[in-house]
Amino acid sequence: MKKRNLLLLPLFALLLAGCKPTVSSQEPPVTSEPPVTSVTSEDPVTSEDPVTTSEDEESLPDPSVSEEEPVPTATIEEIRAKTAEGESATAAQKEEKYETTGVVTGKFRNANISNSPGWNIAIQDGEHALLLYAITQEVYDANFAGVNIGDRLTVQGHLAAYNGLRELDRIKYVSHEAATAVEPELLTDIAQAALVGKDSKLVKIEGLKLHAKPTLVAEMNGDRTNITLDMDLRLGDTKIGTYMHYNIPMADAEATMELLRTVTSNSTLNWTGVLGMNRGDYQLTNAHVSEWEVEVGEPVVLNGITFDLDEIELSLEEEYESNLVATPFDGPLTGLTYESSDVDVVTVDEKGVLVAVGAGTAEVTATVGTFEATLDVTVLGEVNTDITLSVESLGLDGVAYGDSDFKGDTAKEVGGVKFGVFGVADYGNGLQWRQSSNSALWNETEFEGAIASITVNYNTGQNYPGKVGIYTSEDTAVSEHQTAEPEAILGNGSTEYTVTVDFDEADAIRFFRLQYPVSGHTFSVYISSIVITFHPAA
Repeated sequence: MKKRNLLLLPLFALLLAGCKPTVSSQEPPVTSEPPVTSVTSEDPVTSEDPVTTSEDEESLPDPSVSEEEPVPTATIEEIRAKTAEGESATAAQKEEKYETTGVVTGKFRNANISNSPGWNIAIQDGEHALLLYAITQEVYDANFAGVNIGDRLTVQGHLAAYNGLRELDRIKYVSHEAATAVEPELLTDIAQAALVGKDSKLVKIEGLKLHAKPTLVAEMNGDRTNITLDMDLRLGDTKIGTYMHYNIPMADAEATMELLRTVTSNSTLNWTGVLGMNRGDYQLTNAHVSEWEVEVGEPVVLNGITFDLDEIELSLEEEYESNLVATPFDGPLTGLTYESSDVDVVTVDEKGVLVAVGAGTAEVTATVGTFEATLDVTVLGEVNTDITLSVESLGLDGVAYGDSDFKGDTAKEVGGVKFGVFGVADYGNGLQWRQSSNSALWNETEFEGAIASITVNYNTGQNYPGKVGIYTSEDTAVSEHQTAEPEAILGNGSTEYTVTVDFDEADAIRFFRLQYPVSGHTFSVYISSIVITFHPAA
């Protein structure tokens, strides 16, 4: 807007009204002619022009522009200090927004955001690191795809610490520039206590050894990658977990698996990457093939064999797949044979599968060269019957949580027994039990005989198995939600993938209820199958 010379409008308005202002004795009298103020030809003034002072013009805000509050700047160290070790951000803290800067040390895919894979970016400033969490693919493509490892990145985001993992979310790009890449910290102690405060930091661990046969799977499961990266990795006697997210591109996951399959008990592994945290545990997270160095050692030599159990009991006609353990775990079992001391009691095939054929006792012996292992077998004189519950046998294919409420007339019948189901659904990974649903499964009609055992097989594709509580009754269905402590807990939520609870026949237990959650485990639980074994009818 141009500045203008101003008319003496108050006086002019009075003259238009035919009035005269009071005039002091020191002022000249006002004539009937209005005073004349010079106006340049370039700046004509009309009655429609707004009238302001020059000071007003400079200070008037533009109503079409809303000013955002300035975002406070904080270092990564200051942001980390806003939440205590092991804690999550409070609801109030999650509304705190900061601008910060760090050097990029890692970029990797993470969980789905609105059904589309997102991205995480790790940044570091000196000794302190931070995870920029849940960047959508759209935002990543627009702002972060061109940001390289080693660049200095400035962003804005909200506090989002989760169980000790320091994060910002709702990330907004500000700027980036080339910088000096971060050198990884060499870790010589990987005990959890020694890793406190190092989440999202670029580290290197040398001399890792594999202590058990790994489970390595990378395959497509519908529209996402199904990844199992289960390795007993240790530095000395200290174990550290590994984790790779299912949204890692399939080609990257397969390349990592292919490399890790070359690892033997005589190999040494070095890992360089961003130290992750999963449910409070520090882990080697999103381990890309480029992060590993494998030094293959001498050929592995067998040092001994043993069965995982010393003795077992079987019912007539029951099959049992024995588990022979080699030392080291990948020792070659060349020329392995199995033999039963009494084939009228138990038989065994070349794969170590036992079949109970008659009441009595026998020994099963495995032999490899000069090494032997023995399993004592007792066969009981009655045939137990079992029922297996799964997504398929319960007819829960495609059933969602909101629809999982089956009891009474809608109870699911399997093997002649009716089962109630609540909050247990099909999620593509077996039976999924949700903490928010108070999931439960129970029998509404009794078995032929007393329950002998209940076995829960947790899905081994999950990082952690679960903890499901059990309630029992001799003569009444346990169909109502239970608030008391369970009689037993099937699983420890950490290492047990197959858990069995046995019952005395004399207790005559005919009804059970499995219920979730139980204390200390609040994540979704995935169960492949539940096997209920019961005695024959009396």
